Amino acid sequence: MRALNTSASLDPYIAAMLSEGEPPLLDRATVPEAREEARRRFRPIDRTVPVLDYVADRTVTIERTDIAVRIYVPMATRPMPMLLFIHGGGFVLGDLDTHDGICRHLAAGAGAIVVAVHYRRAPEHPFPAAVGDCAAVGAWIEAQSEFLGGDAQRIAIVGDSAGGTLAIAVVLQAVGVPIKALALVYPVTDYPDDRRESYRAFATGFGLTRQMMMTFWQLYAPDRQNEAAPLRHGDLKRLPPTLVVTASHDILRDEGEAFAIKTMAAGVETQHKRVDGVTHGFLHLVGAVPAADTAMKMITEWLRDTLSSHSGNCENA
Repeated sequence: MRALNTSASLDPYIAAMLSEGEPPLLDRATVPEAREEARRRFRPIDRTVPVLDYVADRTVTIERTDIAVRIYVPMATRPMPMLLFIHGGGFVLGDLDTHDGICRHLAAGAGAIVVAVHYRRAPEHPFPAAVGDCAAVGAWIEAQSEFLGGDAQRIAIVGDSAGGTLAIAVVLQAVGVPIKALALVYPVTDYPDDRRESYRAFATGFGLTRQMMMTFWQLYAPDRQNEAAPLRHGDLKRLPPTLVVTASHDILRDEGEAFAIKTMAAGVETQHKRVDGVTHGFLHLVGAVPAADTAMKMITEWLRDTLSSHSGNCENA
């Protein structure tokens, strides 16, 4: 893994965004206000969102809990691979709309049915409620694969930011579900740690701040942080082939890369890519930032290749 290069230039579009100031996400706003700001801030800016066969909202009811999902079906030959997409937002923010553009690109680029899950969020529902919701929808995807036009033997999980945390947890507890690939984009893998260089270098001024992460963890798992942090998990060898994408100017960069090192040491087939010149959340900027376009293409090609060439080393039995 590469050391920090503080002289590396930010993409001009991202630099202009940062010059407008950081959004009032939780440090200066209530949870409802922050959620509304997140919806406004992360609406797709891409005017070239691919055309899909269809997109549909559904409600999955599991053990008296209603879980909203959005299903994206590309124009591809059935049965297709299936992706469970778990959105980020610090376990508190984010929803199906904030990540709609990302899901459309994943579906078209990977040639896969994407099922995005809107799990119950903190602080109303702290750890492990979100993990349970995502795992339940993962099992639902496998059970409904034929109806959806998907292949139950080619299921992957994709998570960005806090969604990466949940994606890892789902794989580790998804007994019986044949998950073949795991893609993590600028994932949260540990609670805040100022000993990490990226935590010191990017604590403020780069979008996601140290104070935001402190608040997110306090709301999500105030008394169970060791249990909730994937980097603290002792046994990762059951993970399937894993892709970890990090951002050069992201407070979470070092913990994401530490997770990639740990999976490699556990014998997991792991690929890591650090994207230069970008900050946390850059995948929302497909169509505006060339590095985001390149990263999306890399992620979807990796998913295509992995789901077609691997029988998978993770049967979760």
